[in-house]
Amino acid sequence: MKKPVLISLCSAVFLTSAAHAQSGSGPYVQLHGGYFANLADEIDVTVPGALGPIETTSEFDYGGGFAFGGLVGFHVTPAFALEGEITYRSSDVDSFRFVVGGDAVVETGGGSVDTVAFMANGVYRLQSEAAFTPYVGGGIGYATIDRDDEDGIELDGAFAYQLKAGADFPLGAGALGGEISYFGTTGFEASGSGAEAEYDYRGISVMATYKLRFGS
Repeated sequence: MKKPVLISLCSAVFLTSAAHAQSGSGPYVQLHGGYFANLADEIDVTVPGALGPIETTSEFDYGGGFAFGGLVGFHVTPAFALEGEITYRSSDVDSFRFVVGGDAVVETGGGSVDTVAFMANGVYRLQSEAAFTPYVGGGIGYATIDRDDEDGIELDGAFAYQLKAGADFPLGAGALGGEISYFGTTGFEASGSGAEAEYDYRGISVMATYKLRFGS
């Protein structure tokens, strides 16, 4: 008799704790980090020439990258929250080709592409009786870029957007989770380099997360 009662009691405590951890109320903070895959493989460039502008393309092959950052959120309703996020993304350049008329005139490797994004997000958490809380969200904001490579092109910041989905698993006063997100921009443009250039930066992140909630 005692064993079934004990199992039932433990189950009730677990479900109650999980429901409390999943209940959306008040503010929270999150740290996140993981793998980033850069999907932007070229920059379209127009440079001055003696006979007129010359259209060229800088092509890239990227190695594995990483992303990490943090955010502060607040539940407007039990299911919906608003967030302010800062995330850094970096990817190594395995090879770089400066292409004119279909021919690579320069081919080299090395360098990296680094961005910092400042985002305002909206997140909807799906209410369930499970021991985890799935969620979906999206955001808009502004991103800056630093390109440590050899084409000499400096780019301004750009409007940024993202879509994300994940799940949280209660752990003590907080929650561990996993998240996948698609991040992109409307295009970084050249500034003060004597050339016109546009770089449609985009990529996918797969990250681990940790949330800590405040209040009841």
